[in-house]
Amino acid sequence: MNPLASPLGHSLAVSADVPTESLARVAAVCVEAGYAAGEALYRENEAADRMFVILEGAAAVARHGGRPLQLGPGKVLGALAMLARKAAGT
Repeated sequence: MNPLASPLGHSLAVSADVPTESLARVAAVCVEAGYAAGEALYRENEAADRMFVILEGAAAVARHGGRPLQLGPGKVLGALAMLARKAAGT
């Protein structure tokens, strides 16, 4: 695993298969943001315009009203929704 160091000073473990140049491009567009407990980052069936990497705390993700999955530091959410949106040309 290679560390992805953001300009914000955080480091995340990522796959060694990801080229360093690609990691640098991702790190260059990272923006740190904080959210209140219970605040929605996404709502099911809404288009995603960003992805999140959890640095601290946790996020709960639920689909179809199911039991929420808890994601903690280092986990990514929203990446697949962004890729689907990009593929659809929206």
